[in-house]
Amino acid sequence: MASLRARTSAATRRPVRSSTASGLAEIRAWPNDPPISHRGDAVRSDRSAFPPGWCNTTDTLADIAAATPRHRSRVALSGGAPVGFAITGLAGPTGYLQRLAVDPSAQRRGVGRHLVDDSLGRLQRRGATTVLVNTGIDNEAA
Repeated sequence: MASLRARTSAATRRPVRSSTASGLAEIRAWPNDPPISHRGDAVRSDRSAFPPGWCNTTDTLADIAAATPRHRSRVALSGGAPVGFAITGLAGPTGYLQRLAVDPSAQRRGVGRHLVDDSLGRLQRRGATTVLVNTGIDNEAA
């Protein structure tokens, strides 16, 4: 992703490395019928990954997806079950990693990194020259 610029504070800059997620069967498009915002498994993944006050509902996931003119939802599967998801968006040359959630049972196994790599690759192929990520400063996993 050399042509994408990252904007981060000096305190949170980290190198991006490619990895293979242990036990991850695949990352694929999340079917849009129903949309991600209406899928109970997306809401469950989000709620399990974040503390109260940071987790989403079906309405807020719909708002996240609708925040950019173009968006895509991807799901990470392990053993056929969803273990994480990413919502990315694109507005002109700016890409957004709008939401990333990984179930705690699958954290620290490369699932999040695999979702980020997949998201950045897609945004770059669609013409993004900058990608922005919004996360809490205390989110050490991010």
